[in-house]
Amino acid sequence: MLAKTTVFKLWEKHLSVMVNALKDQLANPQFQNMAFEDRVGLLVDAEWHARKNNHLNKLIRQDTFSDPW
Repeated sequence: MLAKTTVFKLWEKHLSVMVNALKDQLANPQFQNMAFEDRVGLLVDAEWHARKNNHLNKLIRQDTFSDPW
């Protein structure tokens, strides 16, 4: 029950990558032995990297540099 509530709250805050990473952690028993801080760190890293990549991809799409050749 708590996991469903947490997933809903994360989704509501537009943290979809973190939601998917949490679902992966809940489905994989290997994560049960990890420390809380490590698990949260993995969730935050996944969201941060996705947002950074999305930002860079947006900048690339908006690229208006002229071809120097």
